[in-house]
Amino acid sequence: MKPPESPVQAAADVLNSIMTGQREAILSTVSSDGRPHATWMSTMTNDDISKIITLTSPDSHKVENIEFNPEVEWLFTAPNKRELVYLHGTAEIIRDVAKMKKAWQAVPNKQRAFFLNFFTSAPGYAVIETTVRKVVYGMPAHNFFHEFDPEELASQAVGQS
Repeated sequence: MKPPESPVQAAADVLNSIMTGQREAILSTVSSDGRPHATWMSTMTNDDISKIITLTSPDSHKVENIEFNPEVEWLFTAPNKRELVYLHGTAEIIRDVAKMKKAWQAVPNKQRAFFLNFFTSAPGYAVIETTVRKVVYGMPAHNFFHEFDPEELASQAVGQS
């Protein structure tokens, strides 16, 4: 496998392959004392990958970290684990009840939402919405990384497979 002629199309292909699967990614945040925090999350995206939605505990480190510093990074991997797509953006904790209900209904894999098994001090879940500002497609084995704007993915019909 060699670096693609069109990194944007390759990124769209990777994202399409995972959108038909479990839609899992790693979310990275930074705490108020500068410590990184990374965790596996089930996600939902809109068709052009400009927004990523996930559910978590309202008492989680992720929520605390995003409230302190909303800059986040998502890491999606191709099923072959040889291709990576990083989505950088600004996260927001959604507090509007109607938007929370809509996200709850749309996010897949809620059976993996282990936080629902534990008591929390707030509503049973929090919604994290990330607005994607930058995409990086990578093939680490070839030291190949290509950065581009998320709007370029829209022309590749991400999410339409």
